[in-house]
Amino acid sequence: MSSEFIPLDGAPGGWPATTRWRTVLETQTADRAMELLQSVYTPHALNIPRDKRVRFSYREFELGALHCGSVEYGCDVSFATTVPTDYLNLSMLCRGYAKTDDRVFSAGDAAAINIGDQPAMRLSADSRIVNLKIPASDLMKTCKMLYGHSWDGDTPRFKTWMDAQSPESRWLQSAVACLAQVPHTGHSSDVDLASRVSEGLLMQLVLTWPTDNHPYKSQDLATASIVKRAMDYIESSLDQAPRLEDLAQVTGVGIRTLHRAFSNHVGISPIRYALKRRLEKAHLMLTTSPCSLTVAEVATAAGFHNFGDFSASYRQHFGELPSAARKRRKPR
Repeated sequence: MSSEFIPLDGAPGGWPATTRWRTVLETQTADRAMELLQSVYTPHALNIPRDKRVRFSYREFELGALHCGSVEYGCDVSFATTVPTDYLNLSMLCRGYAKTDDRVFSAGDAAAINIGDQPAMRLSADSRIVNLKIPASDLMKTCKMLYGHSWDGDTPRFKTWMDAQSPESRWLQSAVACLAQVPHTGHSSDVDLASRVSEGLLMQLVLTWPTDNHPYKSQDLATASIVKRAMDYIESSLDQAPRLEDLAQVTGVGIRTLHRAFSNHVGISPIRYALKRRLEKAHLMLTTSPCSLTVAEVATAAGFHNFGDFSASYRQHFGELPSAARKRRKPR
């Protein structure tokens, strides 16, 4: 059973008649898929198991300088970029699961691949990723327009990942859906319309998506510090189920202040964030070799001392029982 998020292109199973999305390539040949991806994105190495056949599908559209692409491989794959990216890429996982060395992404989660990054990731066979590719020149033009001076560094560094329920993830979902349905009639005004819509979207991005080097970041340092201390504590004790009282004591603030800081920066409560990270730890242990622990031992290692609660939470988050995930375990 796969995990599915609200689609970015209308009703499930189809592309609306008004959409800009167009199918570029559908193939079962890995070399053709690789050739296309190399022409669109940063050069990268793509690893496909020899016993697997790809069912690759790629759709895209452009609006002004913005490029949206939808990628499905149809089999388990892993990739690693071989050179740093020279654009900002906002990615939404619409279906399936994705993994980095230290994190699991589930349907609805979003990520910002910043200029200069070299991402590497493993994707499940049922995964579908939608990318919004933003040229560095357009991004910096928008930053200068809004703030009138350069950032604290050469380029803005946007927060790397966003939970599915965060305002940023939901904004990205809505933004791509909106871009896809901007009309193009063949009239000369289409170019101006595309420019205005893409410009407005970039301003929303710069103003709302958290950054690590914002020009006015000092205004937000206190709240960000609270969240970081809480996250660090959670990461260091994923074998436990932290209480709000514990997190408040570690961060040195009241429970209400802690909850408000997390809601503003992460989009979810600290307890929900801790639950998500514990489930992701369990998922990595269940699906990545080597791991000799039983499913029950994995549950305990992730801070779950009631196996029924663990199974129910895991199924709600990943769309399958932990025992089913263990059966699909693949080598790292």
